[in-house]
Amino acid sequence: MPVPPRAARHRVEDTGDKLSIFIPSLKQWFQILTLGLWLIAFACGGLTGISSDFAVLFSRGLGGVKLSTFAWLGLWALVMGVGLFTLLWQITGEETIEITSQSIALKRTILGIMFFSKEYAAEYIQDLGVSIVSSDTDIFGWSKRENLWGIGRGLLAFDYGAETVRFGSEVEEAEAKQILALIQGHLSQYHSGPRADR
Repeated sequence: MPVPPRAARHRVEDTGDKLSIFIPSLKQWFQILTLGLWLIAFACGGLTGISSDFAVLFSRGLGGVKLSTFAWLGLWALVMGVGLFTLLWQITGEETIEITSQSIALKRTILGIMFFSKEYAAEYIQDLGVSIVSSDTDIFGWSKRENLWGIGRGLLAFDYGAETVRFGSEVEEAEAKQILALIQGHLSQYHSGPRADR
């Protein structure tokens, strides 16, 4: 029996003057489970330390708490924040590509809250296409670049002045081609030949 083709993960909204493409984060359940368990353990360990530090604070005042304790608490909070951000991106993250005749806007949200947004003027956009880059992942699928954070080097790209802007960081090459066809079909001004870095 032939293998059934995989359905695209993106969804599209076309209002006529604006094309919006929504790409949900790739759910890598092993990473989600591993990170979730690690965060629980790390949080429990940190809260145990915090409770003892507060006991010292209430019994001896600020003078009884060492500066290194505050540094440790700050580092713990930072690591917890980064870990929670990563977990929430894996579960609820979404990349949005908004195309109009004036610009291409790239946005990323977690729990519906936008944490990244950039808009690029159409007049400076050149050579829009699919750009194949190395995956740079280890044996467990963890990215060695920024893909884990939702801001990685995507397979879609265009030149913007002296910068190459990449997006669509969590789609396969075939789906990237589908998205490119949608963009170019909506507005012919974004049509260009194959990218040299394919």
